Amino acid sequence: MIDDLLHADRGKRPQHRRTIKAIHEWLVTQHGATGISYSTVRDYVTDRRPILPPPADAFMDHSAHEQRSDAVRQDPRDEACASANDDCPFCLIGAGPDQDIVVFRTGSIFVIPALRQRPANPGQVIVLPVDHVTALHKAGPALLTELFNAVTRITAAMPAAFDAPGSTVFQNNNTPGQSLPHLHIHVVPRFAGDGFVIPGLATEPASRRLRAGIAGRLRQALG
Repeated sequence: MIDDLLHADRGKRPQHRRTIKAIHEWLVTQHGATGISYSTVRDYVTDRRPILPPPADAFMDHSAHEQRSDAVRQDPRDEACASANDDCPFCLIGAGPDQDIVVFRTGSIFVIPALRQRPANPGQVIVLPVDHVTALHKAGPALLTELFNAVTRITAAMPAAFDAPGSTVFQNNNTPGQSLPHLHIHVVPRFAGDGFVIPGLATEPASRRLRAGIAGRLRQALG
């Protein structure tokens, strides 16, 4: 049920997607799901939204559709901050209490396992700003320094955490097909014969348990 909403939203621009608050209210008011808490819906949407494929007509003009009455339409008061908070899974993780899937955080940045993992490169993580910065060139000098200091720490920990002889670092800026417009820098452990390519075609959704395990191994390696 929720997946149908999320899949439909993937064809809309971020500022037009339903917020988690709107989805929760729709479940309660339209389907009587009074026993489902906001946090349960938040956790589900945070895990599912990034891994659902967009529809074939993604990002076409939906202006006529947006004008129609919709029981789960986003509250206009939330629209200004939707892409920066409630609508962005990375913002939710950065601001939330999800310590089990966070490798480490500061006041400005945090590090988490990637939401999709490459089976041949287990342990891929991303380094992100807490604030909703959308591209590398929009980050200030101080933030860039902190981001890449964190990247350096992670690359140094890869051998101890995953027995990886090396790592690859890369970053995308609003590239075609990019679904999450929140700046993040990938650090991928590398292994002999892993067949690594960009973009990674052989990626799989990572369960929360898997991500928590990756985060724990890195925390231990970082000391």
